[in-house]
Amino acid sequence: MTPRVQELSDQADLYARSDNSSMLFENYQKRYMEKFAELIVRECIMLAIDEEERFASFDPTEYNNLNTIHLANAMDNYQALVINHFGIDK
Repeated sequence: MTPRVQELSDQADLYARSDNSSMLFENYQKRYMEKFAELIVRECIMLAIDEEERFASFDPTEYNNLNTIHLANAMDNYQALVINHFGIDK
């Protein structure tokens, strides 16, 4: 497990334990899995946002035949697809 995935797992663990009903393993497991999945999806969305900003900052005169606006729009569209697919609030 990578250090970043471990951090997300630890966050999910803390979240799952924060509810008294988590004393039952089934409740803990459900809360943990839901939160862990949400954190991973949010991380993917943040990567797409970072890429969108990076593409938007390119100087198109420096990159022949590279339409940076289309790349930035593609990342924005990707964010929307991930958000809608997984039902995550932005």
